[in-house]
Amino acid sequence: MVVAGFGVQPIGVQAAGSGDLTVDQVRSEFITDGFNAGTPSTWWGASAPISFRVTDPNSDRVIMVLVYPDSLAAASARDHAQGQEASDQGRLVPGYGLSTWVRNVAIVESTGADLARMYQTALDQDNEVAIGEPGLAVSMPSQPTYAVDADLVGVVDNVTANL
Repeated sequence: MVVAGFGVQPIGVQAAGSGDLTVDQVRSEFITDGFNAGTPSTWWGASAPISFRVTDPNSDRVIMVLVYPDSLAAASARDHAQGQEASDQGRLVPGYGLSTWVRNVAIVESTGADLARMYQTALDQDNEVAIGEPGLAVSMPSQPTYAVDADLVGVVDNVTANL
């Protein structure tokens, strides 16, 4: 589980060197393309990403965008995430599908329905523990296995093309 905290750099001030993308660049492109982009969240650690949630007003798609400080931090996170995904040991972001990477940006996709199902199952598991009835075993639904839609990858690719 990832816990929000105070990061080392203010939101949007992330340095972009050697072609790395900033949170502001990526978030602005999603908004320009008609998506709803939430407020960025900064996580603990110098190599931690700044993330924001994107929703599609025309469908149930929910996207999480993670912008790493630089390509080196992204490469390390990508190697770890892709290893977990290949062995089905987890996802970059639980409840979301397989990760797609463009430079220092990771994108994962889910649906509101899938996220609601995962949330409800987690609540059911917590309630099972709270009331102490082991016969009510609730198993977590499997992680989504779908990839990020091409139009969403195109949004980030468009930022790259405009540099």
